[in-house]
Amino acid sequence: MDNNKQALRQLAFVDDPDFDFKHSDIVFDQLFWIQLADLLLILEPLHTLQIMSEDNCATLSYVYGRWATIYTKLSAISESSNTFALDLKDFIADSAGTPWKERFTRQLTPIHTAAFFLHPKNWDHKMSKHELQQIIHTFNKHTTSSKTALQQFFDFRYHRGSFYPTSHAWTYKNKPKLFWSYIQTTCPMLSSFADQLMTTCANSVPSERAWSSMNFIYSKT
Repeated sequence: MDNNKQALRQLAFVDDPDFDFKHSDIVFDQLFWIQLADLLLILEPLHTLQIMSEDNCATLSYVYGRWATIYTKLSAISESSNTFALDLKDFIADSAGTPWKERFTRQLTPIHTAAFFLHPKNWDHKMSKHELQQIIHTFNKHTTSSKTALQQFFDFRYHRGSFYPTSHAWTYKNKPKLFWSYIQTTCPMLSSFADQLMTTCANSVPSERAWSSMNFIYSKT
């Protein structure tokens, strides 16, 4: 931003009768640059997470976590001296009808919540009653025996049975597909479902790339 700031200010001093720079009052307004810097503090983390969401490895298990990260970052900014702090606080207010709540509810479904909590690295992440209800709903909808899946889920959460702390499976907690494949023989119900969630891409990027490749292979030329 500093480079752009200097370039624009130099542009305002261009001595050319055919060039009329009409925004010199803005580029020399210090408040404008302060507000722009504050706006970038809000937009940069959103941009970073958007890029992450377009990755080939952006599976269902990462969607909930990205939204939680956005909320944490925006909450911190809303409590700071940022120019837009008050506006941001109103935007992310956790109550029905607010822009944030409506977007959050529309973008996140129970299956995203289940996928997040079934990622091995999130085994001990704090879980609310509402989130547990979403997981139960997901098991009821997508597994042949929700009771068995729920029991195995609690074993996973509390390191019981197949998920005992010294199990070699935990060495793969940052590689969720390997983790659930390792548990497959002793925990077939939950591992089969979790494996699907860990490998289901949460964006359309791969298909869009496939169409782009096809345009090179099969064209009018």
